Amino acid sequence: MRWMYKQGKTKLPEYRPILDALTPDDVIWRPFETHRGSIPFDLITLYSGHLRGSTVVPYLPERCIRQFGFVQYIPPPPPLAPAYSDIDSDWIGYHASVDRILQPTRPVTYASETVPDYMSWYYRVSHPRLCRPVDGPHGAPPVPHYAPAPAPAPDAPVDDAPADDAPQETALQRERRWRGMARGALETFLTRIDADRDDEDFEELFFALDVCRGAYP
Repeated sequence: MRWMYKQGKTKLPEYRPILDALTPDDVIWRPFETHRGSIPFDLITLYSGHLRGSTVVPYLPERCIRQFGFVQYIPPPPPLAPAYSDIDSDWIGYHASVDRILQPTRPVTYASETVPDYMSWYYRVSHPRLCRPVDGPHGAPPVPHYAPAPAPAPDAPVDDAPADDAPQETALQRERRWRGMARGALETFLTRIDADRDDEDFEELFFALDVCRGAYP
């Protein structure tokens, strides 16, 4: 409501019906895909939690996971902001949040894919339309309420299926993810108890940490 459009001839009320008329085929679901040649996909992108700088902001990729090539599911409620001092510990153990995000999903078979109950949930909790019913004269044509799209036949080709470039997890990536999760847990624990590497009581834990870090191939 506060946005003032200052360029071009098309004004805000005219953009609202255009946005309301968008279909899944009009959306670029994976906007970063053209940059993968220079910046490959990395699982750290799926860290979920809070980031800190001059302020603390939530970063919740599970709410827009289709842009990373995974099937969108109903996300959990947003977490409460942690204490400022706890954010670094959460970040060190980021693999745990990555694993939690990926467990309910899989790579998409077509760009806009969701779990069956996601869209009905989205229409209940979000604002899927910009034009109000009373905006008739300049509003969008009547748009039917959401209805689940029929599932494609098992052998039917999917036009926008990104099978070749979907971020499939390789055995090496899986091993690195599990090593990273163990590394994050060990680093968090050893930091919290202020363990000393020269203390014989923690020798085996530090050895396990070095293994996770790749010191012993």
